[in-house]
Amino acid sequence: MSGLAEIHSLWIGERLSWIELVSIHSWLEHGHRVTLWCFDPIEGVPNGVSIADAATILPKTSIIRHRQTQSVSLFSNRFRYHLLKRMPATWLDSDMVLLRPLNDASPYLFGWEMATRIGTAVLRLPQESAVLDDLNKFTDARVAVPPWWPLKGRLKQHVKGLIGRHRRAEYMDWGTFGPKALTDFLSRRDLVGQALPVETFYPISWTDVSLFFAMPDAVSPRLTAKTIGVHLWSASIVTGVDGQKAWGTTLPPANSWLGAICKRYGIAA
Repeated sequence: MSGLAEIHSLWIGERLSWIELVSIHSWLEHGHRVTLWCFDPIEGVPNGVSIADAATILPKTSIIRHRQTQSVSLFSNRFRYHLLKRMPATWLDSDMVLLRPLNDASPYLFGWEMATRIGTAVLRLPQESAVLDDLNKFTDARVAVPPWWPLKGRLKQHVKGLIGRHRRAEYMDWGTFGPKALTDFLSRRDLVGQALPVETFYPISWTDVSLFFAMPDAVSPRLTAKTIGVHLWSASIVTGVDGQKAWGTTLPPANSWLGAICKRYGIAA
């Protein structure tokens, strides 16, 4: 792979919010070709974005939501693994803002989102990668058994699976089919050394999303010469974290870090 990566992402819903628009505009601004996969027509897709039928990767009936949060991220992770197996692609979540072009040509592209976990918001794996096979086998399983669970828990899941009383994917802990699975399988395949530093894509923790709505100086010190993009943690923005304000579809203040980016791309309520 050479030059700028062609970015692929998924959106489930009738229209894009300002969070997705900010992200996609940043990809386009830096010269990337962008393909947005969807099951139904979407309003407000920026010019220059190619639309692809997500049903050619996985059927719409396979969409499931995390029961506690109602997020489709669980399905989104499975979708990206199938996509990466189907074609050479670079995946970005629709809440990843690029600050500079993504021109890393490595066949492996991912980064630490915290000291102990590798994120899936930016992901590239070779089609023949054993890790990709591991991820697809795990997320496709009728009875998913996380290999990092204690032996007693794994055995219990197996046994209960025989009678259909196992713990289903939508009831498992957040991130089970995303960062937790990716980190575990990369570790088993001795590939964690390929992960880029936290500041590359995740300079702001999901617990600190309030900084995005503060003055730009609240975010700037966290960005380094290694920072390529900033994950916005849309779930935390929409629902709020530890009593912080939930922004939902409300545009950020004009004088905030995110507000300035919205203005730059002409994004209004």
